[in-house]
Amino acid sequence: MEHLTIYCKKGTILGTKSRDEVHKDGNWHKVVEVWIINSDGHILMQKRSMQRRLYPGFWAISFAGHVVGNDTEAITAIKEGKEELGIEFTENDLLKLLTLKTKYKDKSLGITDKQIETVYLLHKDYKIEDFILDPEEVESVKYLTLAQFKQQNKQSDTMKHKPAVKALLKYLKSHFKK
Repeated sequence: MEHLTIYCKKGTILGTKSRDEVHKDGNWHKVVEVWIINSDGHILMQKRSMQRRLYPGFWAISFAGHVVGNDTEAITAIKEGKEELGIEFTENDLLKLLTLKTKYKDKSLGITDKQIETVYLLHKDYKIEDFILDPEEVESVKYLTLAQFKQQNKQSDTMKHKPAVKALLKYLKSHFKK
């Protein structure tokens, strides 16, 4: 069972709990999100496995995960990239976009999720065939152009992290003129 460090709203460590308890009780905890961007400014999206408890089959962030134990956010990103997509990179490859707090409640699943999210960009020219997908986590991946990403974001309620998406779009507009 995965145990997460829990925090007060101001960021003071309160202790640890199991992942399920954290989501049931609505405790603040840390997560990372990583968006893979290639040199053409295309964004990698993953389709979540149908085996996932939360949002099965939804198109989402390139990869993400909970910060556990004494891991830093960057170490968590490296571990999750290897676990979900079978890729390797270093902390120096990550560009921190922002850190923000989000919360949402899903009554049907009985969860209250309060996250301290660190959002990274990973600029790498991976090909689709480079990815070794963990079938328990990821069903498939695809690259989207900026226009396709904007369209999918408008049509979908799967992008729960709107501030992160806005920051990503701002970054892409300033760095990719296509």
